[in-house]
Amino acid sequence: ILEAQKHHHDYAFDVTFPALKKAATQYLENSPIHNPVHAQIMLSLLAVCVEDDQLEADTINTFLDRINSPKYHQLKRFLTFARHRQLGHLSYKIVHEMIQNGYLISGELKSYLSNSMKLQKSDEAWRTTTVLLARTESLPYLEELWQVSGENRKTYYMTQNLDVSVIQKTVGYRMAESSVNTFLALQKCGYRIPELVSHVSYRHQVTRWKSPPENSLEERILDSLKGYLWLKRPSKRVAENYVHPYAALGIPGVPHMANSDYSICASYLFEYLGLIGIQGDLFRLAPLFPLTTLTDQTLYKQNPTKKIAVKWYRSLAGEERMAWLHLSRVTAKKNCLDIAQDMMKMTFRLALLMIPSHYQALKALQRTSVPLAVLRDLEAFILSDAYSEFRVAGNMTLKVPIPSYPSIHSSLTDLQESSSQDVLPFGGNLMNSKTKLAS
Repeated sequence: ILEAQKHHHDYAFDVTFPALKKAATQYLENSPIHNPVHAQIMLSLLAVCVEDDQLEADTINTFLDRINSPKYHQLKRFLTFARHRQLGHLSYKIVHEMIQNGYLISGELKSYLSNSMKLQKSDEAWRTTTVLLARTESLPYLEELWQVSGENRKTYYMTQNLDVSVIQKTVGYRMAESSVNTFLALQKCGYRIPELVSHVSYRHQVTRWKSPPENSLEERILDSLKGYLWLKRPSKRVAENYVHPYAALGIPGVPHMANSDYSICASYLFEYLGLIGIQGDLFRLAPLFPLTTLTDQTLYKQNPTKKIAVKWYRSLAGEERMAWLHLSRVTAKKNCLDIAQDMMKMTFRLALLMIPSHYQALKALQRTSVPLAVLRDLEAFILSDAYSEFRVAGNMTLKVPIPSYPSIHSSLTDLQESSSQDVLPFGGNLMNSKTKLAS
């Protein structure tokens, strides 16, 4: 109605927007037919429908507490208001909400880093520093300190005591429920997919697993993966001469992600979940479902492949059959491509929980042809509340403090306009700062 009045002056409507807003607010407060939770959400949306100079901090706080996944332009408007009023805690809360929703702009990340240091949240600050350095952002006063902080170790040991519940709570953080259920289905029956594909398709070459070189990274990671009883290793794997094509589809292969703990772990997870056998495309499973479900005995003589597929299906355990049927329903939907990309995101997330090497993970994805959305998702996950809670529960937080010199925070803003300097922005030379950090 307002747009019509703006563009068509002859549009007949005498009610003003303030009157409409007041009537809607009164209706939502007094109407018994609306869900109370939904009514509170609509009231929060109406409360911020004011001019910028009429916004209030309490209104914005209530909006952030009630609204899930607010739009970027809304958060940007609130951030401008908070900075203009010099409301530091509100600015931190807004930028934190931006990051949780994947709005990872380098300028806001630097603001988040500055606020994390002011609030003495060292683990969040170091992880934010890692994301910025992986983007090759210039942080001359922090890069040397980051090298000795423990955030960028060369060797990481795999996290123990991971169970399936962590997939739903942490790996599935802010993911669609359908994507989480599909990932759980692949966790249950994905290790059997290469075996089926090898029976029904001559284009797919599979081999048996060979022991990796002794005392190699591959051997250590494979031995560690045996500790996760809920994750089963396939009896067969895609032959190496078939590995190269799927890297072009955005699924990392061992030849493209070598020489780091995280890269090898992620590559093995793609095999354990059966995603390599179908090149990460769930639509490739669609022709296989009819082969495994029909039981007409006359078709066995006409189609030997059918007989093998049904035998494979009958060899599945109860939970594996239910998971296979769930995958058949997923491939019948139009949003299968979105779910396939979510599988990639969740696999990289799970690999990060196993080997929490943030810099290795981000650099590994940058070297592959994964979609940018997958890389940005991993950045957001590293800074997410769910991952922070996981690190606290596992006693994995980095407690090394960042030196809280007064000028370090203001220099974060100045970095966008100035180049790196020989002297650290917070005073003193770099060796003295590293010595203070070590002590």
